[in-house]
Amino acid sequence: MRFKEAAEKWFEKKAALWSESSRAKYGNILQKYLLPYFGEVELIGFDSALVRNFAESALGHLAIPTRRFVLATLQQILKVSLSPEDFNALDFPHAGAIRKGEAVPLSPEELAALIRALEKNENPRYENSARSLLLIAFTGMRLGEACALKFSDFDFVRKTIKIHGTLERLPNENVSADITKERREIVKASNWNALEKSEKNKVADQSAETETCENIKPPKTVRKLCPPKSESGHREIPIPENLLQWLKKMARENPPDSFLVKHDQRTLQNHFKKFLKAAGIEVDAHIHTLRHSFATHALTSDTDLKTLSVLLGHASTHTTLDFYVHPTFESKRRVQEAFWEFVKNPKQAQNPAPQRNCDYWNENFGKSGGSGRKPAQR
Repeated sequence: MRFKEAAEKWFEKKAALWSESSRAKYGNILQKYLLPYFGEVELIGFDSALVRNFAESALGHLAIPTRRFVLATLQQILKVSLSPEDFNALDFPHAGAIRKGEAVPLSPEELAALIRALEKNENPRYENSARSLLLIAFTGMRLGEACALKFSDFDFVRKTIKIHGTLERLPNENVSADITKERREIVKASNWNALEKSEKNKVADQSAETETCENIKPPKTVRKLCPPKSESGHREIPIPENLLQWLKKMARENPPDSFLVKHDQRTLQNHFKKFLKAAGIEVDAHIHTLRHSFATHALTSDTDLKTLSVLLGHASTHTTLDFYVHPTFESKRRVQEAFWEFVKNPKQAQNPAPQRNCDYWNENFGKSGGSGRKPAQR
């Protein structure tokens, strides 16, 4: 069996379980990287040298996260397509390390400066962007979730926002076949060298018509409303008080089924960069940084972890802690100060450990990331 058939079989089986955005992402990886290189290779011919050459020649110019994702996809396909012995014999190259929780939140001072810049904006052109960014900053919602909000999702009596989807940019399935490819197929099918002059002119006329069609062909990508990443993404959160009046005003001026955010994600990212500059913030941040900042500073302000996890739409508190909560400099200082207090007064600092019931241990150690052992049932 060739790699092409194995990849198609794997994709067809997995696609039923994926969201539309995941199907588009994996499909792009296959079409752009894996099939052009391995498509005609027989599975029996796979060895470590072939995989290593692929990583060096085809993936060397890519960012580390993309390299890791491509190689992980290749591993998934080969794991279900090869025998355990052949798969385990493969030595996959290391794509490069990514530190867990690599995104860095804004400091409290940077966040306060950014919020001031957003609130003081007087340029009508950026008004919608400024208020939309404030909404993301004060709720921790994802960019796609904010862009998917319609005015019908706001309940101004209960002062809540209903999040039930995400707006994503996906490949346009209605795009016609590539014009250049069409032109080559016309020539190939016509056996160019054997054509009479009149027939060649006819083919040239067809090519000219397809070139004219290039000006009106549909876009390669379209924005599409998709379900949340998980069931936990369906949630209801409070409306920030400082944005309530602006949201009410916008709701009066717009139809219920119109979107709150008037710009696409790329434009909003560009506006975000402008506000960072206006606030004097020089770090390389992006809109998702606001989500990390919300999680980090909310938890360091003694917020309940479970409530924070629900607000963010996470399926587990482990996700919140492992990927979205980053120790601040002040929290590190407090740990050092606590240790110093222990050194100065060891007897006073030695408080007995709190008693934990079975529910606590089941929640924290009965899942991945703990010891794996559960307390004996009594």
